[in-house]
Amino acid sequence: MIRGIAVNYIVRAVALTLVLSSPLLSEGLSRYEEVMYRGFRDVKSFGAIWVRVREDAEKIGLRPDELADLVKLRYKNNFAGLPFKKKGIEDFGLDDTTRKQYGFIDVEVWVVGDDYPIAYHIELDAGTWAKPSIYTDAALGYGNKSSVPKTAREIISGMVERLAIKFFAIRGEL
Repeated sequence: MIRGIAVNYIVRAVALTLVLSSPLLSEGLSRYEEVMYRGFRDVKSFGAIWVRVREDAEKIGLRPDELADLVKLRYKNNFAGLPFKKKGIEDFGLDDTTRKQYGFIDVEVWVVGDDYPIAYHIELDAGTWAKPSIYTDAALGYGNKSSVPKTAREIISGMVERLAIKFFAIRGEL
């Protein structure tokens, strides 16, 4: 019994050593990030970009179509060389291999209030049709009617850029 426990302990120690000496760690990724974002390795194209606004966002000038155009532009800038091919879940059926090859970006903007103070929460989620929850970035803040729309656009731009950094780092392309 004790021998079995000792062998199990040694096997786990060796496995942990191998994991921690992984070349991905030398590329600036933690083991946690390597595990969390590995679903991006199979992505050959992004197939959807969605932007939704909630509550008072449109009252202060944050329109979903304009924000979607911003996300698409940032996608083109930050994911150059990775094509965007519009796809929906209905295009894949049950073929998990194909569903792993198409990613999506989903941005949601919540705004409460239409005068000072205006509170906002912005969240970007990205994943694949096979694994929808790979990456999340979020921001919470407040401001006035003239500052929040500009701030929201800047936050969204930064979120797409950070997504691109993680996306290409996990693939070893950074």
